[in-house]
Amino acid sequence: MWPKVWDSGAPVHEDNHYSLNGFLSVPNIRHYQYLRETLATKSFYRVAGSPWPTGQLKDTNCGQVQLRPLRLDDGNPLSPEEEAALSDVMLQQQELYSDLDVDVLDALFGLWSRQVCSHNEGVVVDVDEILTLRGLKPKISGQGRRGGYRQKQRAQVLNSIARIQNLWVHASLVSQRKTKSSTPQQIEGRPVIITDCRGRRQSDGFTAVSRVLFRPGAIFTSDLASSNRQTALLRGRVLQFDPYRQQWEKRLSRYLSWQWRIRARKRTYLEPYRISTLLDAVGISPDVRNPLRTFDRLEMAMDVLLDEGVIASWQYERWERSVLKRRRWFREWLTWTVIIEPPDEIRDHYRDISKHETPPSKASVKAEHLGEEIRDLRKKLGLTQMQVAEQLDIDRTYLCRLECGKRGQGRKASQLKRVKQWLERYGHG
Repeated sequence: MWPKVWDSGAPVHEDNHYSLNGFLSVPNIRHYQYLRETLATKSFYRVAGSPWPTGQLKDTNCGQVQLRPLRLDDGNPLSPEEEAALSDVMLQQQELYSDLDVDVLDALFGLWSRQVCSHNEGVVVDVDEILTLRGLKPKISGQGRRGGYRQKQRAQVLNSIARIQNLWVHASLVSQRKTKSSTPQQIEGRPVIITDCRGRRQSDGFTAVSRVLFRPGAIFTSDLASSNRQTALLRGRVLQFDPYRQQWEKRLSRYLSWQWRIRARKRTYLEPYRISTLLDAVGISPDVRNPLRTFDRLEMAMDVLLDEGVIASWQYERWERSVLKRRRWFREWLTWTVIIEPPDEIRDHYRDISKHETPPSKASVKAEHLGEEIRDLRKKLGLTQMQVAEQLDIDRTYLCRLECGKRGQGRKASQLKRVKQWLERYGHG
């Protein structure tokens, strides 16, 4: 299950300021997101011709993930009996995957991202750091001093890492520069490579593992290259949500983190999401017998994300409360759309993504200056983009374009005038 272990008498690393203003940097590659969804929902099944449980990575063109034990990596063939035994072990293990494993996966990559400059580097990850990221508190000793985490808590993380090691991903990578002759590149391998483990030798002769040496697998190598890192910011608070009682909040947060990074290039943050799309991201079938339960649960999840700072605001694009009194209202509600605004930290972090290397024109410089004025005043007043758009009675997408330094269109002259009047009125307070 584990690579070689060496003894380490060094104290546990206690610098837990590992995140960027409360955020973690995780891969933003589609097969990483689909892998997270597969693990969280335990979407594995038997396939003909393979002894290993297999999960389809949502998009059929993206690939699949198998549960393949590390034993296969040594190159030695298995006897039919050994293969059958390991297959049974993998079948049992597939039922153990949960959102907790996804949290550990995100924590590993988040801790790796803050320490390395090259995608080929490995880092030593302390098990206690992962527990701290998850919001668990170390026990207090009899003298009131910090006593550390319980061995049971550490074992839970180590078991999760062991399960993650058994993943084998077959991915189809599409070049960012698509051409008529370009074909998807097929790549496979383990997403996580644990090369060594560290720990303290105990009196019974066993070593209690406390640290692991980790690096990303080959399937993420090109995407995490330092010159072209495809990463997204994930609010660290997400790892502290209960993996069983707050599944909706966790899964929606991961999905939105992924989508905001995709939308950053064109600054389309405020494009609405269909209700059915959000429920699909949660991976839980709607309660058709009691649809109001699904309705209330989704709204509760959105309110929690708002309170925890994962999102800046949310609202239905159109709201008709009377619809809930109609027969078969649930089908209509699934087609509704929701606008979800990212926090300003997300916007600010991704500001430079859409800038080109060509020298900016005078008009674009002027537009960018106007966008900075709008953003600074909005933050000063403690308002979201949707709130400002509602106050000024202008299109939220138009305000988003202005704030991102895009030139306003001529047919929006009246809206631009209201924005400038708002700047003059409150900008000199």
